[in-house]
Amino acid sequence: YFRATDGSLAQTYLGTSGWVTQDLPGQPADNSNIVATAAAGGPEVFYEDSAGRLAKSSEQSGTWTTSTLMPGGPAISPASLALADTASGPVLFGVGPAGTIRAVSDDGGSWASRGIPAKTGASGLGSLAALTTSSGQAAVVYVDSGGRLAEAAETGGMVGKWNVTGLPGSPAPGGGLAATTYLLPSAVTEPFGSFPQPPGSLTPSGPAEPLGTEAFYRTASGAPAVAFDDGTGWRTAALPGTADAITGASAYPVVYQPMQLFGSTASGLTEDTTSGAPSGTWTAQALPGTPAAFADRVVLYAATPADDTAALSAAAAAGLPAGQVTTSFATAWDDTLSGGYLLFAVGQAAINALEYNTCGWDNPSADIAGSTPFDYVTRPLNALIPAGLFMDGAASTASLTPQRATDLAYFAVHGALPPGVTSVPVAAAPARACAGSPS
Repeated sequence: YFRATDGSLAQTYLGTSGWVTQDLPGQPADNSNIVATAAAGGPEVFYEDSAGRLAKSSEQSGTWTTSTLMPGGPAISPASLALADTASGPVLFGVGPAGTIRAVSDDGGSWASRGIPAKTGASGLGSLAALTTSSGQAAVVYVDSGGRLAEAAETGGMVGKWNVTGLPGSPAPGGGLAATTYLLPSAVTEPFGSFPQPPGSLTPSGPAEPLGTEAFYRTASGAPAVAFDDGTGWRTAALPGTADAITGASAYPVVYQPMQLFGSTASGLTEDTTSGAPSGTWTAQALPGTPAAFADRVVLYAATPADDTAALSAAAAAGLPAGQVTTSFATAWDDTLSGGYLLFAVGQAAINALEYNTCGWDNPSADIAGSTPFDYVTRPLNALIPAGLFMDGAASTASLTPQRATDLAYFAVHGALPPGVTSVPVAAAPARACAGSPS
């Protein structure tokens, strides 16, 4: 959801035939944050409108309407608007007069605004980050009037009751904030064949999945940092990247998935990511600023030196750079999991690893030995396939693997088999056998 050039609210979404953009009713202010949630009846989009009123545009049965939440209610800074989804509905946060943080929620059919105690006043920066706690209640992270990081969280399910906590960390002025919950490592206890439950849900064994809280900010040196509470108290950790501003954070609410922090610099977007706890190892990278061609998304993975040679030869024959060949099991896992790459597992060791991981190699999802979430495709393709699928680039006759890999890679890039080739060697089946190495 965004503000279109004509000033109207608009949306773009992925339809069955590609991305679709359309105008919606509503006139957001030019400096208003736009936040949204999925309600039972359809999406709800919140913003401050061009008249300075908090407004909502929502869809019911395919029809969009707009309404004003609190005509004549207290004004909030449009750029500070943030949203937390809770068990009882969305809670909006904004910075009101004199730096007072206000919480706005549906109170029995009408929207009400309540001030969080004055001692929690926000600084003039007005940057807020909202989240939903493990108990399903709302919380907001902000920079207080003394320039310190702080959190106000609902307590005991009582409306208007807030627990205010000073957090460690020294945010830089104007650097932005992001906050979310994440699944604690103690949640990674599922036996083979079981599946994690959504956060906050009761599992057959009883308790809800344990969640920690993390808040990201930019330090005076330009590096991002995180303040986090894993149940033992708040701590901080430095991240390796650089950012002029924090733009968002993501932590998958299921086990084995990574957490990501996104930032922006003069040269484009950045990402810091870790597959462990916030106190673990983070890696930083610049994100691409231009759309990738399909050929950029073709990757060949090999798990032995001989298969690596075959993969490099296949890539060269298809016109792909050597950089799109990897011998890293972790990279192949990430690429297959993302759904953003067409990954070819070249050779028996590679298909065994991605299908079964009998060797028990470390992987970004911290999955257990003898288990992966992946399956494979054998026919030639030149389009992306759903996340979790990889291409079987091993031949049932091992000596024909280089030919099979070359044929499949060439077809992926050019939409046809190499000149003079009319058939592809038969694919090998993955086996529960350990071979090769993880890097």
